[in-house]
Amino acid sequence: LTSERASKPTHAPRKQAPSPDFAGFGENVVVHSSETSPSKQCSFIFFHGLGDSARGFAGQLPSKLKLPWMQYVLPTAKSVEGKRSWFVGHGLSGLCEESIAYAHHLISLELARGIV
Repeated sequence: LTSERASKPTHAPRKQAPSPDFAGFGENVVVHSSETSPSKQCSFIFFHGLGDSARGFAGQLPSKLKLPWMQYVLPTAKSVEGKRSWFVGHGLSGLCEESIAYAHHLISLELARGIV
């Protein structure tokens, strides 16, 4: 995910590669609402469920939530035994700790863009 902003907001999802530190995670999809403007910009970081991906929600969130000022950041979890997952089992496994670090990374990128 980069901090670059599209020149014209659009509903079309935009794929972005994860940071090299988090290369094992899947694609990030950023969806801009049609009414997104720099003066009232905010972001919604949505983490999908077990076995799904960002792509599964890219077309649904803007139309379901109807938040015209929102930018949606949709990361994809790592694949574990053929399924995408943010954590494995119960407790803080290594994958869970990596996922938490990745979430912090995504939040810091949004803060760096001026989202508060």
